[in-house]
Amino acid sequence: MIKNNVLKNINQIIENKNLILVGNKSVPLSLIKQSLEEEIQTLHVYELSGRKMKSKEDFYNEFYTKIPLINHPGKNLDAVRDCLLTLELYNKQKHLIFWKDADVLLKNNTKFFYEVVDLILGTLKELTVGDEIEKENSPEEFKDWIPTWVGCLITGDLTLLQNEYDYSILKSLFWEEMFFELDSNTTVFLTK
Repeated sequence: MIKNNVLKNINQIIENKNLILVGNKSVPLSLIKQSLEEEIQTLHVYELSGRKMKSKEDFYNEFYTKIPLINHPGKNLDAVRDCLLTLELYNKQKHLIFWKDADVLLKNNTKFFYEVVDLILGTLKELTVGDEIEKENSPEEFKDWIPTWVGCLITGDLTLLQNEYDYSILKSLFWEEMFFELDSNTTVFLTK
């Protein structure tokens, strides 16, 4: 059921051609659809209901209810980051976080919404960089190992982002040097 919901949302995104951002570079919509439709059957999908998330507390409750934590260090963004970085320890499948109706949090707590989006983007890039470094330092028999894929599909009425959200925040010197120059096996799809 959840995978069908993801496919339905992907198809709506493609039909409406309303993609704002895909990871760290533009990707043709047809490629996104083809790629995700092929991958969807292999994904472990975590569906977050944005309608339940009007505040920080609501966000953390929904996140921790739907996404497993190896160690539960508390309800804060550091714990969310740790959870994203350790998903592969919980389950070796590919992972997709499907956050529906994200505009509810955007409208009710704009500052926190931006912090969460920044955290997700940065953490998924960090996960990719860490996996690539680990792969390079691995013994020869592990050289063909493929890093864990973690993606995030964020949907909702995010038209406010176009006018109010400065994506250049994500492209500061640090992020650009560390993450944006690298090919990524993680992707964030931000739609309106």
